[in-house]
Amino acid sequence: MLGLSTLRTRSQRVVSTSALETLEHRRLLAGINVADFGALPNDGVDDTGAIRAALSASKAGDTLNFAPGVYNVSDTITMRSHREIKGWGGATIKRSGKGYVFANDQQNYNITYTDMTFDGGGIDVSSSTLGEAVLVRGNTFQNISGGWPTGDGIYAPSGLKNSKITRNIFLNISGPSQGIYGFNTFTDVEISSNYFDGVWEGIHLAYEKGGSNLKVINNTGINWTRMPIELQGKNAVNTIVEGNYFNGWKSTYDGSFALSIMNYGEGTIIRNNVLIGPGSAPVGIEVGGRNGLVEGNSITGFREGMHLVGSSGTVVRKNVFLNQSLVSIWRTGVDEAYNLNVNNNYIKGSPWAFLFTGGRTDGSVFENNFVTEVERGIVGSTAGVTIGANTFQKVKSIR
Repeated sequence: MLGLSTLRTRSQRVVSTSALETLEHRRLLAGINVADFGALPNDGVDDTGAIRAALSASKAGDTLNFAPGVYNVSDTITMRSHREIKGWGGATIKRSGKGYVFANDQQNYNITYTDMTFDGGGIDVSSSTLGEAVLVRGNTFQNISGGWPTGDGIYAPSGLKNSKITRNIFLNISGPSQGIYGFNTFTDVEISSNYFDGVWEGIHLAYEKGGSNLKVINNTGINWTRMPIELQGKNAVNTIVEGNYFNGWKSTYDGSFALSIMNYGEGTIIRNNVLIGPGSAPVGIEVGGRNGLVEGNSITGFREGMHLVGSSGTVVRKNVFLNQSLVSIWRTGVDEAYNLNVNNNYIKGSPWAFLFTGGRTDGSVFENNFVTEVERGIVGSTAGVTIGANTFQKVKSIR
């Protein structure tokens, strides 16, 4: 019964008082206190079985409450649908060995994780079936390593729908591991306001079945090895990558782009992101897809500010490029780019402002403001591209 003393029989434990007695009573009546099933914090005992017992006893709509302190688990626990894992005042689950702390069940519907710290192992939110109505909010994921398939903070191999990953903290997740790693499809999913520090790669989604209305917004982070955001695959529709702030690479990793937005889908918007990198970090933004918009971004101090790869129908406007060590905008020629429109950008402090190399390209470059050391600021093959009324300010030295 909630709030009563709990008799701990494992290892001759003495009678202990439920650590949740001081919490607001009405809230707890809707949930399960894991301490009542033998999962007591800070005793060093393996709590895997006790947490499983609490889940088995729970009903749809219940919250499993964890009091402050450290719980120990040694195996992955199957999380049931229509339930919530809730931490109070610094509750931490510490995972020994390799693997996730929780993996969602086959139904995988209406599952919530809030206010927990996951130490040494993360959560698998779509282990074998698409997750729907999954919420991961206000958690900390830390000290995770080992890489795929067990070493990521949040793992979604079957994808997500109508779900949200928000206001989480990711700390010390070493390579090759991701803070958030997913596949398959993402529809009506928001990944927002998460913070990363010392993470090998932040958000990596490779989703061949596409989906629609993915939002990756207002995330921040420092001390990167690889990419803060990497979106690969095809067939995504109306993706938004907006308001993110990333800087501070730990090393010059050759594949390290701040934003690699390369899902070959329709209508991707990359807007109002602030990206600051050392001059040796390769690329600020890599752009793929069709009929997209790249607008209002601030890109400072990379080797190359932006790669335009397969960007047919894409508009690149009102961005600020400062002090790239090689080139600000590079139409790379890796794939075709028709009807490419580049206008009203401000470019200063790179030896080359705009570079065209290979591939079929048409479109227009107009009303940009180039402050550059080279003649006219546009180099390479511009056949088929209309060069309009740009402003060129040639200076002797820009450094």
